[in-house]
Amino acid sequence: MCEEREFELYEGKFDCLSTLGETALVFEIKTILNSMSDQEKQTIKGVGQLKYYKFSIVNRQMEYEDIKEFLVYSQKPQDSLIEFCSAENIKVVWLQEGVFKIYDSVSNEDVGFEPLSFV
Repeated sequence: MCEEREFELYEGKFDCLSTLGETALVFEIKTILNSMSDQEKQTIKGVGQLKYYKFSIVNRQMEYEDIKEFLVYSQKPQDSLIEFCSAENIKVVWLQEGVFKIYDSVSNEDVGFEPLSFV
């Protein structure tokens, strides 16, 4: 997704980190079930991981300041979880029929995920 668009990719404690210029995109990937309790559990874990990696690794160690956080799900999560993540400045991405999607609050629609639009 990012590699083909000339991002540099890193591996580490985080699931994926990509950089382009002065911007870093950090991704945490969660497999979720259809149950709300599982989705909540995975979301809480993922948000904590993103916040920690953003602060301790991407900002402190790598010295990036423009950092975008993404929680990537195996399927579309409940709308309330998308709202929660949005309130925490975390973008929610999910896999739908082999295509990565993201909620666009401007058009109020699910659209294809394009990493370059966040740089």
